[in-house]
Amino acid sequence: MQGALTLDDLRQEMGATGDAANKEAVWAITSAFCWMPGNLFLGPLNTLRLDDPDEDFESHAQDQVGERFPRFKQAFEDIKTYVADPKPERAKQIAAFLKEVAGQAKPIPFDDSVWTRVENENGEGRYYLNRAASTTDVMTALAQINAAKAAKHSAMIEEHNAWHAAQQERWAREAKARKAAK
Repeated sequence: MQGALTLDDLRQEMGATGDAANKEAVWAITSAFCWMPGNLFLGPLNTLRLDDPDEDFESHAQDQVGERFPRFKQAFEDIKTYVADPKPERAKQIAAFLKEVAGQAKPIPFDDSVWTRVENENGEGRYYLNRAASTTDVMTALAQINAAKAAKHSAMIEEHNAWHAAQQERWAREAKARKAAK
């Protein structure tokens, strides 16, 4: 459960109609559904990831998932094969593995040691799996982040230089006015 929310809080919110009475409970419900089976592991939202695979397989997640990773990868390939050419024996194989996975009570926990966090130009965190560091998606995103940071830094320097130049002009005018007043 999320924070101090109880099961009764969530049940009450799920039965509510119209506007949500408890925004925190709605967030907890959304979070719970987000991590239902189908996600291999807990991790950053896709909007915060530089390497999100979208509907494809998490091919760089071996360190996050652990020793069962090859089995998950094989199940993904088996499902693709089955969709292309449905055969009962393949369906049984897939179903057996999915039954085993469905018995897993929680997603694989987040392991921050297998992730890299970078900040964009606004100081907001973005993440990617360490094994995905050399992928085109991550390298492109990092280049964009670095370019945006450099542009922001350049703009800040230009703004400071303009302020400094304006101050120099003001000081020069004030010095001239003082000299003229003598």
